[in-house]
Amino acid sequence: MDRSTRVEEAVRGFYARNAPEDIPFIEQELARDVEPVIIGTGSTDWYAGRQRCLAMLTQQIMDNPGLHMEGSDVTGWEDGDMGWAVDRPTIVLPDGTRIPTRVTWVLRRENGAWCCVHAHTSVGIPDEVLMGLLSAD
Repeated sequence: MDRSTRVEEAVRGFYARNAPEDIPFIEQELARDVEPVIIGTGSTDWYAGRQRCLAMLTQQIMDNPGLHMEGSDVTGWEDGDMGWAVDRPTIVLPDGTRIPTRVTWVLRRENGAWCCVHAHTSVGIPDEVLMGLLSAD
């Protein structure tokens, strides 16, 4: 297992894809040889399968012009044709609201290009806040 600037560059490339003209690139960068899964921050944000992932990403781009992610310090590794990365990017909403997040990525090299197999985005909250929410019920 080696640190991989190629995986890190691929993740930064995913972050840069946020406009309608980028949709063909997203289609190329989403795994084809396996069924990708993308998990978002919402309780129902679970997209399994290439077509569901593409539909969700396309809809998100079309419904939220200007929405984008700013990477912070992507750290990636690779082992053969598998790669993974972690980061603490910021989601920037069209109105400028900034949401700090945490993301894990799993990538697979397909025909020489790093493609997304899995991405999981979460918003960290302190344990005491979580416990307070749970005890409020």
